[in-house]
Amino acid sequence: MYNLPGRLRNALAKKQFLKSHWHSFLNLYWVAIGSIFLISWPWSSGFLWFAVAQNPGHLIAAIIGIAVADFLQWALGSRHSSGQRGSLRANSILAAIAVSWLSSGQNIGLALQCALIIVAAMTTSTLAAAVTHSLSNKQFPALVWGYSIFALCLFLLLPKWLISASVQGMNWAYPVAGLEWVIYFFKSLGVLLYLPDATAGVLIAVAILIWSRTMFAAGVIGWLTGVAVVILFQNIGLKYNGLLGAHNYFTSAMMLATVIYLPSRNYILLSVLAGAFSAVVTAIILTFFTGSIWAFLPIPAGITVWVGIAALEFLGKNDDLWRNNFPNLRPEEAWWRAAYWGVRAGRNEPLLAVPVTGPAQILQSFNGQLSHRGHWQHALDFQPTETNWENGTTLKTTLANRVYSPAAGNVLRIRSDIHDNVPGTANYSDNWGNHVVVNMDQGGWFMLAHLQQGSLTVSPGSRLEIGSPVALLGNSGRSPYPHLHMQAQMGPDVGSPTVPFRLANYFSTKKLDDGLLEWNSAAIPEQGSFVSPALHNPQVTAVLLNIAPGTAIWQLEQSGIIPRPFQIRQTQTIECVEVTLDSAGRHLLNSKTAGLLVASIGPDAWRIVDMSTTLSPLLKIITLGAPSLPFAAVLGTHWSEPAPLIPSGFFGSFRLMMAPFEKQPFQLVQSQCISLPDHNSNRLKIKTRVDEPGNKLPKSIIIEFESLKGMTKVSAEFDYGTLTYTLMSYAPQMG
Repeated sequence: MYNLPGRLRNALAKKQFLKSHWHSFLNLYWVAIGSIFLISWPWSSGFLWFAVAQNPGHLIAAIIGIAVADFLQWALGSRHSSGQRGSLRANSILAAIAVSWLSSGQNIGLALQCALIIVAAMTTSTLAAAVTHSLSNKQFPALVWGYSIFALCLFLLLPKWLISASVQGMNWAYPVAGLEWVIYFFKSLGVLLYLPDATAGVLIAVAILIWSRTMFAAGVIGWLTGVAVVILFQNIGLKYNGLLGAHNYFTSAMMLATVIYLPSRNYILLSVLAGAFSAVVTAIILTFFTGSIWAFLPIPAGITVWVGIAALEFLGKNDDLWRNNFPNLRPEEAWWRAAYWGVRAGRNEPLLAVPVTGPAQILQSFNGQLSHRGHWQHALDFQPTETNWENGTTLKTTLANRVYSPAAGNVLRIRSDIHDNVPGTANYSDNWGNHVVVNMDQGGWFMLAHLQQGSLTVSPGSRLEIGSPVALLGNSGRSPYPHLHMQAQMGPDVGSPTVPFRLANYFSTKKLDDGLLEWNSAAIPEQGSFVSPALHNPQVTAVLLNIAPGTAIWQLEQSGIIPRPFQIRQTQTIECVEVTLDSAGRHLLNSKTAGLLVASIGPDAWRIVDMSTTLSPLLKIITLGAPSLPFAAVLGTHWSEPAPLIPSGFFGSFRLMMAPFEKQPFQLVQSQCISLPDHNSNRLKIKTRVDEPGNKLPKSIIIEFESLKGMTKVSAEFDYGTLTYTLMSYAPQMG
């Protein structure tokens, strides 16, 4: 066992303590300024602080705004998510800067100015909290409406201060030509922070650009489109200063196309529409309302975002347009994670287990040639390979003929009085025959149909778990041969239109003679293929369920030429990985070199579910070699799936930017169980091949697992070299 000396252990603990508190400081205060532009990275926030520091009064006001927002939240005992807390801070910071800008040219004392800033921050934080609370269960984000309401009232109450402040730096005139457009672009970015200066605008642009190239590109597209609308209106005789509100064109496109909704193939079109609509709203406001006070406020952007959300929700489901559930991540990375799980487990699709003991043939799959069409295209027909008859019309009560619940839920309705058909005939007066409809715990409904007359063992109100017995296989209704029809549907009524679903945790094969050795985590079986439920293998389950937290010390051996993404310094031959458990029982593999992997124990497999963008070579190889390990694996079991490895580095960021436009952005890997634990060896061995590895990824990876220790050996073979990590020692923490 590996035990750290006491002095070294204390030094590491102290270093970890300081590092943790430093990160807490960065997350709480340094990155707070980034919440205005939905940025949560310290480097980007640094550029924003430099931008605000162009005016020292604004800098002091921003700091006061953050402090007031946090104090008010603490005093009221409020509990907000990180996204809501960021929204409160953004509102408070903007209000504080607005007061600083408004009062900078007035003959008032510093104490009074600070008092006004504090009052503004408190009032705006309260308004923002009220808006956030009222919209907590709605589709519409709170944005910075609290600040907009407060600032508008403030401008109306202090018109002389507003006029005095507006004349400084706001003398933007038409026509604009040549490089002046570039200068005006950067100036317009600074208007939101009351810094209509090209230097401040450049710093803001750099902050957004290094955080997300996609966000910046969407903003530029929106800005150019909005300015084109301004020029159009100018040419038809509508006179207003559209450049003062141009930050709305930028922010509305950036938010709607890449933050509220994840970047997609349509994000360019969405950016154009957002920029144009925001310009129209700005033109209406500046034309029909006296003065230009609205130009400073993000009201047109807020209206555009809300109208855009309403329009997109009204238009209905779009497979390429997803709401962003990861607001603290870069939009590109958020898209990658959402799209990855969409490929791996479906996009909010119900997961249903195989409802028979199997093996069974899929007579019809989705969009089947016979009856799975139109409103009922998402359905599967199962026919067990063994069907024993009592007589010419009734199936025997055997294990092969039993039907089980594919999901947990409550029975809504049943029917069991329809007679079974003689094989070769069908009852066309009743499509579904004997059936059961269940309201699923995971949402939605499923129906099992063509059941045997009088065989149902459930009634309305019965509670079902996955695998609960329901009935016997039958041949009732529109069914010429005994089979089971299963569908997920959008309503509780019999025959409601179907919805897509995935069959979960099953073995499959195209030819039954080949054996059922292909494991599927969540997929749609092909028509004509054979499927069977994937039952836990006690040998594999015992290894994967007994991985203990602790400290792992790995020794590295390398030979030949290793690609740059996996290269290691010659002196770095030892790597320490800390394995801990979080509150959800997930394994956290934290490398002292770089990176974090999160692995979860699901009902069907041990799988990697999350990771940091920067990983050490060891963690990269593990991510590629063991995205998931099925509990049902036997010798020869094989499975194929995308690896969750997130592109990183300079070129990786551009690959993430272009990923929504790629047909297959994820790296596919094929794994196989090549050794099982037995009385001679306690090791589970998995071999993984990387499809089209190129010259930067390994061709094959072999990972060995043992009970308690988890991974004990990781070996990667490249075109011209190999990397091998061997576990030197493991100190488990059993407490």
